[in-house]
Amino acid sequence: MNADYENHEQYMKRMSAEMDAKSRQVGGNHYQLPIQPIDFIVKNDIPFREANVIKYVVRHKSKNGKKDLEKAMHYLQMLIEDYDA
Repeated sequence: MNADYENHEQYMKRMSAEMDAKSRQVGGNHYQLPIQPIDFIVKNDIPFREANVIKYVVRHKSKNGKKDLEKAMHYLQMLIEDYDA
């Protein structure tokens, strides 16, 4: 086991003990919002593809910019194609 993995594992164990899952974010700080996308998605029982549209649109300015908007468009296109099927 390499040192980076051990440090990450120790960090995750400490974070799990100190905070609940929705109080911490793994892998960045791009969801610093009053209402977290996951809370909105879960409370409204939003299906997977629609949820991904929300996720990518909400985070595009603070994470991957145009790439996230393209991902959102990809999921929207899948939803549109369902109407054509």
